[in-house]
Amino acid sequence: MSRKRKSGFTLIELLVVIAIIAILVSLLLPAVQQAREAARRTQCKNNLKQIGLALHNYHDAHNQFPPGRMAPGKGSPALGTPECWYGWVSPLYHALAYIDQGNVYNQLDHSQTRVRMGSPLCTNNAFVRSLAIPAFMCPSDPGHQSGVNTNSYRANFGVTVAGGRNSGDQEQVDPVFTTRIAGEMDGAKGGAFIDKGGLNVGKFIDGTSNTVLYAERSIGSLTTTANKGSYFYRVGGSNIITTSAFATNTTPVVVSACTTAATPAEVANSANYRSDFGITSGDDPAWFYSSYQHGAYNHILGPNSAIPDCGSGSIPDSPQEVSIMSARSYHTGTVTVVLADGSVRSVSDSIDLGVWQSVGTRAGGEVIGEF
Repeated sequence: MSRKRKSGFTLIELLVVIAIIAILVSLLLPAVQQAREAARRTQCKNNLKQIGLALHNYHDAHNQFPPGRMAPGKGSPALGTPECWYGWVSPLYHALAYIDQGNVYNQLDHSQTRVRMGSPLCTNNAFVRSLAIPAFMCPSDPGHQSGVNTNSYRANFGVTVAGGRNSGDQEQVDPVFTTRIAGEMDGAKGGAFIDKGGLNVGKFIDGTSNTVLYAERSIGSLTTTANKGSYFYRVGGSNIITTSAFATNTTPVVVSACTTAATPAEVANSANYRSDFGITSGDDPAWFYSSYQHGAYNHILGPNSAIPDCGSGSIPDSPQEVSIMSARSYHTGTVTVVLADGSVRSVSDSIDLGVWQSVGTRAGGEVIGEF
């Protein structure tokens, strides 16, 4: 009597099939990841395009782009401004009504723009601390958190480490610093935005197609300093840059101090960093304010520079803040920018530094080719 053989896989055949499947998955997974990143990058570009259009619509309505900051920076009852006034709101704040966020803009108290949960108590706009707006968030950046105000896009302040001159009741603290910074921000080193009023396209002497308006900057993390959004500000427990030397904190001095401090050992030391940049921590809503902590960047160093962002330890509300704050992203080898003419480009990390600095100024007089 013959015995029927049972059909099925042998152990060897099963292992071969599993191996083939594993190989196919390993081949397909990078392609899937690349496709997903391509979609995220496209969304990121679209966000910057919408920001550019919103700023141009603001320009059409007001004959100028929004101010990078307003003066005075902080309210002073002695000078006739409310204690909860804050002039350092970002261009994105002004552009809300032009980027389908009119309901948010209408809900804001524009006479009490400071958000502070301590003393002085300024809570009229406290709701923005947890207001995450997708248009201000690059999906490639892993640092965004649900229900947290974060910001991926920053205003171009030019080829200067200055975030603003002393303003209002603090203008006379150091007139040398104030005068020098005014010369830089209002002159050939100034970017697309300044700290006292807005600029119209007529001020872009280099041409709107040759001047960056906004760019990406990776956000920090409230739990780790091991990411692209971290900020290098001290070595051995001491600040690299002190705000007590207003007049001497020039761009060359700050660049020299930061590059000297950035030895491999110190760069690797997580204790030397702050991580609360571009993400709301405490009283400073990220997309709401225009400081080097949250809303501004400069063209001192190139995109995704190997030298970490570095500068004053006290960034959020210091009028004499100085910082190297580079454009950064999680896109491999590039950052995305929107130019002052509204066009969006991906800029290579390998761009010549001179060219990158040239597109960071609105009236530097440089001759710029393709970039």
